[in-house]
Amino acid sequence: MSVDTVDARALHRRRVWGKVGRYTLLTVLSFIVLFPIYITIVNSLLPPVDITRQPPKLFPTHPQWGSY
Repeated sequence: MSVDTVDARALHRRRVWGKVGRYTLLTVLSFIVLFPIYITIVNSLLPPVDITRQPPKLFPTHPQWGSY
């Protein structure tokens, strides 16, 4: 194997891991941004008693559409 082949493989590997890192970061950041919006919508569909219940519900089983 020549030095150029080794350098090309290393460069390719670095680019692949760079893409994986970028997409991982974008996924985490999108979750951080979108999760509060999701929780706000879910809480707007829950009855008042269920909003403060622990553990919180992440999906309304009986949505209350009266708020809309």
